Amino acid sequence: MREIDIYVGQKYRVKEDVASYIKRGAVVVIRKKDGEFYRVQDLSKNKYLDGRWWLHYSRLEPLKGIDPEEIEEGLRVHHKECGNGTVATVSTKLFVIKWDKKSSTQNIFSRGGHFSWDNKRLWSCEELTILNEKDSASDYLQKLLKECDEALFDALYDYSKRQCKEALEELKRLNTLNEEKLDGHREGNKIIFTLVKGDKTIEASASCSPDDTFDYITGSQIALARLAQKCGKPAKVYLPKDTKDFQIEFI
Repeated sequence: MREIDIYVGQKYRVKEDVASYIKRGAVVVIRKKDGEFYRVQDLSKNKYLDGRWWLHYSRLEPLKGIDPEEIEEGLRVHHKECGNGTVATVSTKLFVIKWDKKSSTQNIFSRGGHFSWDNKRLWSCEELTILNEKDSASDYLQKLLKECDEALFDALYDYSKRQCKEALEELKRLNTLNEEKLDGHREGNKIIFTLVKGDKTIEASASCSPDDTFDYITGSQIALARLAQKCGKPAKVYLPKDTKDFQIEFI
């Protein structure tokens, strides 16, 4: 960085430790000295004494990302790979971010420097930017719209499901109204036939005289003839064309 790029009142970062009391980190330039030296204020909480030192401009670099001292719980931040998130927990050296998208796996960041297990990658506040009110509002609006879309989809799905269920039940009811079921059974010396048509039930029977021998076929024919009359139909007798022997009796 060139000297002409340094302005009083702006924040910069000390590239590396200059001495035991001048550590790598964020500073703000408070005064310019004749020549190439600048009076800076150390912004860290662990600064030595008042944290004001004279530094050569070559020791400074642009302050990338977020000032470590600005990291606090509830701060909305953005990462180019992980997206938007909220600072959840802050300690002296580390802080944890809860990302809006759960697919992001890296959530522990350093307040400065590399992690010991990853010297090639700097997972720190330098990779983050603060979401301003406009970004946060836009981000919140997008999240709200997504939740509304999901809620609308769920509501439409539930409504369609209920409509389909009601339609199937109505169709089943209509089919039941047009459905006919004929049942015949014996109770002692009586043959009973029952015709169920929708919600209407019609019953007819034929009893065998104590003086006669019970015959299931004869009793069924009589009961069916009576059932036809109750249904408003004439008691017709239908015989196959190949019938050779038949007998008709009125009782």
